[in-house]
Amino acid sequence: MFYDFDNCLSASKTPDAQASDISAIKLKLSQCEDVRPASEDEDRAGVDYIATIKGGREVYIDLKTRTEGCSRFWRTRGRNGEIIPELAIETWSVCPNGKKQGEIGWTFDYRKKTDLILYRFDPSDFGRPFLLPFHHLRMAAEQKRSDWEVSCKKDRQRNHSYFSESIFVRADWVMNAMNTVMFGKPVSERVFYIQQLLFPNAP
Repeated sequence: MFYDFDNCLSASKTPDAQASDISAIKLKLSQCEDVRPASEDEDRAGVDYIATIKGGREVYIDLKTRTEGCSRFWRTRGRNGEIIPELAIETWSVCPNGKKQGEIGWTFDYRKKTDLILYRFDPSDFGRPFLLPFHHLRMAAEQKRSDWEVSCKKDRQRNHSYFSESIFVRADWVMNAMNTVMFGKPVSERVFYIQQLLFPNAP
């Protein structure tokens, strides 16, 4: 399946969408004092928002969005019945072909300036965004890439004259992989279920 980059980009840049992103960042990032959209130069470096936290430290945030209706491809529900969204793990920023070697996807690019990744969905698909530490996500994806390429769907996105490619991985699988990176073991489904019972409206 192929997606059009320009349609996805225009949906992510509307004033309402940016206001929603800024509110989500302020809510989820502790001690956040201000958030501003990135400049054109910063955007070209893979940064969409710059948050300022207490003490003046700047935090660089890259936005990843899904177009409206993406939830029709999600097949899994948690124990509480809520659908489990899928997160895009980009394997190729520019897919290789017979003439070019290709460029590695953002998820695996250790050179990125990014501190955090903001995954945002259309509210009709999933109402809560995810704000994840980039390098923990990168390390988790490096460890699990071969498994995810076998067990998850993979799609390409048209970006003008080339294609990018992503794996779409269940959010709970991504969290478990990150937990293994940080603590050496995944979080069980039972723990997720208890958290959902205790904190059903947690952001």
